[in-house]
Amino acid sequence: MMSQLLGLALWIQSKGQGITFVDLRDTETQPTLAWVILTALALIGISLLVALGVGTGVGLLRIWIRKRFPNNRFNGRDVEPLTFLHLNDHPDHEGSSSL
Repeated sequence: MMSQLLGLALWIQSKGQGITFVDLRDTETQPTLAWVILTALALIGISLLVALGVGTGVGLLRIWIRKRFPNNRFNGRDVEPLTFLHLNDHPDHEGSSSL
């Protein structure tokens, strides 16, 4: 049975070349100016989309942090200032400025 199927397949097969090779690659080796410009515009567009996505993500993260932790240093609300100038604490100073 198997040999009959093999014989039938060989009989149906075309008499020409059995395997054809199709190459779909571009045969031009030098890119044209239009191709370079379109590629540059595509790269710029993709970069802008990535920057927009990252910026939106950082903004959403900041909003989430503000809602989750409302009184923290990352929101610009210090519990106490980092530096404190003691200008009026000197005993010789009486509130007047003299040069």
